[in-house]
Amino acid sequence: MPLPPDHAKPRSSAAPFSLKRPGGGGHLPINRYRSGYAIRQKAEIMVDHFHDQVVARQKIGGNARAMVVTGGIQRAIQYFHAFRDSLRERKSPCQAIVAFSGEHEYGGQKVTEASLNGFPSSAIEERIQKGPHRFLICADKFQTGYDEPPLHTMYVDKALLTCRAWSVFRPPYSRRQR
Repeated sequence: MPLPPDHAKPRSSAAPFSLKRPGGGGHLPINRYRSGYAIRQKAEIMVDHFHDQVVARQKIGGNARAMVVTGGIQRAIQYFHAFRDSLRERKSPCQAIVAFSGEHEYGGQKVTEASLNGFPSSAIEERIQKGPHRFLICADKFQTGYDEPPLHTMYVDKALLTCRAWSVFRPPYSRRQR
């Protein structure tokens, strides 16, 4: 599912982050973060970094995975769509998985992990271990007690005071395990 229309990139380079007030009288500022523009930019940076610095360098024997920790479920869903679009534009074989609990409304539709990922929630751990699924985008799920050896890179887009994900990282592989 593509991003809702209110998440479109600004078109005008003259005033990319403002809208004209109804009836004239100046411009209204647009919150870049809420508009989705910042999410797309961050997703592109993360995808480029992962491809250039992790995949290209064959980290963990070419099996490295990344976790994207977000500040909430809506944000995780936005990142999922932005990653999917960025990976598609790049023609990357990598794919993203989103992890959150429950059913939530996004873009006027009810969505779940299963409806976005295309497979049951119970298969997330298995899917992230192999195959094309290289990005795990999560909101309060998989942030503690998740022990995944190929997890190499973590991108955090939330206040670090509320981030519990540091515990998912294990000590680095020894050279013999590569």
